Amino acid sequence: MYRREIPGQQRLELPFGVELRTDNRWVQYASIMPWEKIDMLYSANLDQPKGQVAKSSRLAFGALFIQWRLGITDEETVNQILENPSIQFFCGFESYTTQKPFDSSLMVHFRKRITDAMMKEITEEAFAAEARKALEDEDDDKDSGCLPGGGGESGASGSRPNKGRMLLDAT
Repeated sequence: MYRREIPGQQRLELPFGVELRTDNRWVQYASIMPWEKIDMLYSANLDQPKGQVAKSSRLAFGALFIQWRLGITDEETVNQILENPSIQFFCGFESYTTQKPFDSSLMVHFRKRITDAMMKEITEEAFAAEARKALEDEDDDKDSGCLPGGGGESGASGSRPNKGRMLLDAT
């Protein structure tokens, strides 16, 4: 059974009057994710009208994205959500909690409901707009005569300047 939630969280209540920084990567990720599409895809895999209420799509996708982004285990993912208020914001919590959000064994069910193909589609959509913006900013820099690497010659064909040296080992 699944209860649809309205996406669009605005803030996370934290103790001691602390507020989340807007330049935090998890806060920024929360603003670019297509939460409504995630909820639609997630709920399509939950067609049983009876049983225990499933975890929210934002928490399920958030946990999988955190695990993928940080390259950590199921248990460590739960610990990261538990310990980090910015990650709790990303996962849709309304207030900071010190309670374990779910047992790490639920990650298996999250992976069944949000497949790798769905993860790829969602992240490509979320980061496509960000990539377009970065390319537009880069084009604006080129038009104004500034180079993103801090200046200097860009080479004979107008390509980007070298940022270092690559060493190869043939063994």
